[in-house]
Amino acid sequence: MSSGRQRVRVVVRNRPRPESESQTVVLDKVGRSVTLTQGAGGTAGTKSEPQTFTFDAVLANSSQENVFEEVGQPICESVMQGYNGTALCYGQTGAGKSFTVFGSGHDYNQRGLLPRCLARIFREVGNKSEFDYKLTFSCLEIYNESMYDLLASMAGNGRQDLSLAEHGGSVVVKGLSAPEVTSEEEVLRLLFEAEANRAVAQHKLNEHSSRSHVIYMLQVARSNKVDSSGAVIRSKLTMVDLAGSERLKKSSMGSTAGGSAGAKGAAEQLEREARAINKSLSFLEQVVVALGSRSRGHVPHRSCKLTSVLRDSLGGNCKTVLVANIWTADSQTEETLSTLRFASRMASVSNSAVVNQHVARSHEGEMQRYIDQIADLKRELAMHDQLANRSNVKYEPFSDAARAEVRTQVMAYLEDEQQELQVTSLRHVREIFMQFRSIHLEQEEQLRNCVCRQKGGLLREPSTKHGLQVTSSVGETTVEEHDIYVGEESGGGFGVGVAPNDARPGSAKYTAPAGCGASTLSTSSCRPPISGEAEQGSLGQTARSREASPPMHGVSTEREGGGSDNLSQALAEFKKGPGREIARLLLENKAAQREKRANLRKLGLEVNGAKQQIDELKELLDRKREQRVGADGGATVDANGEEVDVIDEEEFLWLNQLKASKAKYRSAFDQLRDVRSERLGGSATRAS
Repeated sequence: MSSGRQRVRVVVRNRPRPESESQTVVLDKVGRSVTLTQGAGGTAGTKSEPQTFTFDAVLANSSQENVFEEVGQPICESVMQGYNGTALCYGQTGAGKSFTVFGSGHDYNQRGLLPRCLARIFREVGNKSEFDYKLTFSCLEIYNESMYDLLASMAGNGRQDLSLAEHGGSVVVKGLSAPEVTSEEEVLRLLFEAEANRAVAQHKLNEHSSRSHVIYMLQVARSNKVDSSGAVIRSKLTMVDLAGSERLKKSSMGSTAGGSAGAKGAAEQLEREARAINKSLSFLEQVVVALGSRSRGHVPHRSCKLTSVLRDSLGGNCKTVLVANIWTADSQTEETLSTLRFASRMASVSNSAVVNQHVARSHEGEMQRYIDQIADLKRELAMHDQLANRSNVKYEPFSDAARAEVRTQVMAYLEDEQQELQVTSLRHVREIFMQFRSIHLEQEEQLRNCVCRQKGGLLREPSTKHGLQVTSSVGETTVEEHDIYVGEESGGGFGVGVAPNDARPGSAKYTAPAGCGASTLSTSSCRPPISGEAEQGSLGQTARSREASPPMHGVSTEREGGGSDNLSQALAEFKKGPGREIARLLLENKAAQREKRANLRKLGLEVNGAKQQIDELKELLDRKREQRVGADGGATVDANGEEVDVIDEEEFLWLNQLKASKAKYRSAFDQLRDVRSERLGGSATRAS
């Protein structure tokens, strides 16, 4: 929410005086104007044209209550609505700035703007029970262009110079304490502590002159108790008590020549402080002038610490009020005129105030938001399942009984007892895959243990757990402890079964490597005999007879010494007998493949030839264009002054040939792609 551009409100307040104190300054409360009837020289009898300044309000001899109603109350209302509010008190030394901000510490009725604003805000906080509030209070002092925390003594810390940093487009003071306050009494105790730590000194114009700028800040964070969105509205009340501008010839305690060393040091200290104060106020006026200029460019906020801290209050996100304190005595006319001019410039500065709403959700609020969102989604999903006749679908985590049921279904699917698995939800799919993985890992572990038993010479026991059967037989054949295993491991792998004795061709002769027994059968290299084998003999001599495998129908299985001749004869017999149709289809497929390969080769040559011709024509055309440009010395221009490209007959012929070559290339390439796709599709079909 934005309130648009708003001009800084300017209010003039005079130091209370008798009516006869000044004849040169006229305050008009009704007309809201201040008129200087005498020149700025301050000398009686020096006449000049009257100067009139008009402001938003003129508080002539007003009480502290009237000042609060005019200045403090609107700021408090803005802060409670979520806007930043600032009140600056500006003027010469002794004009009543600190009295306006802080008031008198001895008279409750004379308390200033800040105590009254704090009391009003805490009263409003207590009346709004539907909100949660968090308030923090800070006090910053800028003394001789150094920044100090006036509440550091509360935490037992010493006086340390602080530094500035930029965060999120705003300027923050690093190390500035901000204790949380929950009552008016607590914040007033901090305020009195800060006032006690402030730098003050005595001079001719003021016995308790402030020698530093002090900025009081109350941070307010508000959240709705019943709103679960977690939105937080943050606002800030800023009260600035500026040190007074002064002229050394008026504020000095007199010449220190011949005085004590202490008096000289005090005078030099006052002079250094006055220079630092006037310098920072001069930079403040430069910022005000830049902000009030319509053609402003750079605004020198970084010129000093004061203008950097007040960046939001001057031209930023804030509702700002300036209280110009003046001393209407005839002897102070020059300083009064300077203050009125500054106030007039400040009236042309405008700010853009917005409600500072932040979505800073707490952990509890974020958790509740997620819980509500999940509940809404579950209700919406249940409604969808009901409309889709899926009311039996459950989305809760699977119980042990449900997991056992899923495992049973997966086992039935693996053993081909169930043709398909019915899934009802994504959680169900995930659980099915988890059961697949569990069964796979169990079978892998079981197989590994079986191989280890074989390698160690243990008895080979069958296992039928989870559908995996590891036996030591092939068909109905049993295996003794010393039977031969086909594919027995040699450093890795595992046995895959037992080969019968008559599985080897009768005419084939096995020749053992040198140094090995002729009857030793093993797929590994020759190894030395293991202990106990010498007495038992070779494994091949102890193998029992097994029934021969039935021969393939129509194919002779007799093997003689011819080897390859017998294979050829068997293949010829197969082609003449049961394989006649297969042989015919094979020949037809071979012929079709040869034709397709020839077509592919032809189209590939056409594509390559067209591509080569295109490259050659492009090279000729480029060379022709370079020659034409070099001969003409530039492009040809027609009657309208536009560039045209003039070509000769030869170049025109090449362009036509290039066009034809590109068309030929595209046609051949498309045919090549179609034939290749057709061939790959036929291969995939046969493979399937």
